[in-house]
Amino acid sequence: MNKKTIQPHKLQGKLVLPPSKSLAHRAIICAGLARGESKIGNIEISDDIGATIDVMRGFGADIAINTASADVVTLQINGDGIFSGNSPLTLDCRESGTTLRLTSHLAPFYKGETEFIGSPRLMSRVDKSSSQHVSGKLLAAPLSHGDSTINIDAPLQSRGYVDLTVDMMEHAGIHVTNDNYDSFAVHGGQKYRPFEYTCEADFSQAAFFLVANALGSEVEITNLPSNSLQGDRVILEILGMGTHGNIEIEAGQFPDLVPILAVWSTFRDGNTSITNVARLRNKESNRLDAITRGLNALGAEVRETEDGLFISGRGADFCPNGGEVSGFNDHRIVMSLAIAATRAENPVIISDYLAVKKSYPNFWRDYERCCSHAF
Repeated sequence: MNKKTIQPHKLQGKLVLPPSKSLAHRAIICAGLARGESKIGNIEISDDIGATIDVMRGFGADIAINTASADVVTLQINGDGIFSGNSPLTLDCRESGTTLRLTSHLAPFYKGETEFIGSPRLMSRVDKSSSQHVSGKLLAAPLSHGDSTINIDAPLQSRGYVDLTVDMMEHAGIHVTNDNYDSFAVHGGQKYRPFEYTCEADFSQAAFFLVANALGSEVEITNLPSNSLQGDRVILEILGMGTHGNIEIEAGQFPDLVPILAVWSTFRDGNTSITNVARLRNKESNRLDAITRGLNALGAEVRETEDGLFISGRGADFCPNGGEVSGFNDHRIVMSLAIAATRAENPVIISDYLAVKKSYPNFWRDYERCCSHAF
């Protein structure tokens, strides 16, 4: 049965975070486009990263997986064979929107017909205006013969992820000119060069345990990068806003943090408005609805708004109810509810708990290591 029963207990211990999934996607793609051999270290093969590896293999990259430890691997990637085939391709992106959006722009450079497939939920939620499509166009632009200009018609959401793309392209020898996020210019005919890279720890995953600490846990994260381009590092700044008073969090640049921020907001003494994230209705689940239902089932006061959430803080002494809540088969909802459960009065049962394998396969192992009671 795909359910997890959590006995409420604050977390304590040392934790090594998994590598950044966002950086891993981009490193694998850039290395696969480079003629010659690259080495990408500190990779965790989540479902999403596995999808990107499979797609780049389909396009002709040779990717060898070398086990560095029980959890982390090093990839040796040779792009000499990239786009060398001409047979029809069917490329399965599984549930990874990042894989689909970053790699679909490479299809015109393959000589044969290319079909992208994925889970029904993925294929129903693909939009064309996200920062990931901008990143996909950037990754493809150097392969063109002519120069490219990518114009941004509306304020760019999640632009930190575009910064990650540009930085990774620079690692591979590609120059991109950023005109204040209004447009990007890329000279055609540039060549991706082999490179070595080690993925840093993931702030998106750190956020869950950092919020746990804000709620009274004592988890020491041993590998959190002190200097990072990851947009979700803003979690440190947000938690520094404190627990008293009414605040508004404009989260358009870091939407992945919204579910766990809703958990944090529930324990504040004051109201929290989270805005500019209407597109979260079109993720692995309708995340605005999912986290509202989950937290309210535990006794919180969360209301969905037109473009986000409004949370009436219950205060630092709030103890959520126990009971069963749905994870909506969404990794970020499951992990967020698991953190809320550390403060519950009674056991919390979370359905779809295995959804974490999409991004953080060892989440439950790490969670349990920080508990003194077995589940």
